Amino acid sequence: MVKAASDSITAGFPAFKIFFLIAALFFLLPGCGVKTVYNNLDLLIPWYVDDLISLNDEQQAELEKRLANIITWHRTTQLTQYSTFMRKTTAQVKDGVTEKELDDAFAEAGKSWQSLIEKIAPELVDILLTATDEQKQELFENIAKRNEEFKKDYLDLSEEERRRDRIKAIQKNFRRWLGALNDQQKATIEHYASNFIPIHNDRWLFRLRWQNEFRKLMYEDPAKPQVRAGLEKLFVDMQEMYPEDYQNKRRVNVKLIKEMILKMNNTITHEQFDHLFKRIESYADTFDELAVQI
Repeated sequence: MVKAASDSITAGFPAFKIFFLIAALFFLLPGCGVKTVYNNLDLLIPWYVDDLISLNDEQQAELEKRLANIITWHRTTQLTQYSTFMRKTTAQVKDGVTEKELDDAFAEAGKSWQSLIEKIAPELVDILLTATDEQKQELFENIAKRNEEFKKDYLDLSEEERRRDRIKAIQKNFRRWLGALNDQQKATIEHYASNFIPIHNDRWLFRLRWQNEFRKLMYEDPAKPQVRAGLEKLFVDMQEMYPEDYQNKRRVNVKLIKEMILKMNNTITHEQFDHLFKRIESYADTFDELAVQI
């Protein structure tokens, strides 16, 4: 029932959407067709990469080789951890989730996400360092287009429009795990969603700052060790760049998310419990099956 908190981190940052799409496809697989998506990562990821930067044949082959290694690593070391995590979550929900258990779940999900980022970052940076000036120009032109899309989707909306969108998104996520929601649950979601601190402007400013650092490094001499190290740090330690005020707002919002989950957990009906357990067990079984398909 807990969706990993990557959306607030990655949404609207096209400069590293290539990188985070790879991580997200591994870690946040869609609600349906998990096996299909996972077993076609070697096709889906290059297709998405090509939407931002056109790779030559040598770069494409290198991406496919490195991607195959990452998929093998992920199958053999990560998927069984995900299934174990989900089954532990089932047991906790049955007994009533405590605040500490929820904190531990968030921490464990964050740790798994960070492990994936640290695995992917060096591989992606190696390919980025081979980009030609023409490819760099294409990449940053596409970044500019995504910037305009971000402004249209977020900054140009009124706060009331954002609030309504937030409520719809949270309700959709809970329905995915619980099925139909009752009026009390909808009211709970609306209450918490209405109290989140707006961070779209903060995300926009950080987005521009991150892109500026990314651009400077991309136009440095790729043979310099500090360039490689700097690019990897941008991906792996991105949150260290967050301004303190932005960090504080995100902490408040995460706290509200946890409070909302605990509140919702106390209102789950027997039918919703059955729906939730079947959904979790289905995911856990799928992860176990995928883990042995080498």
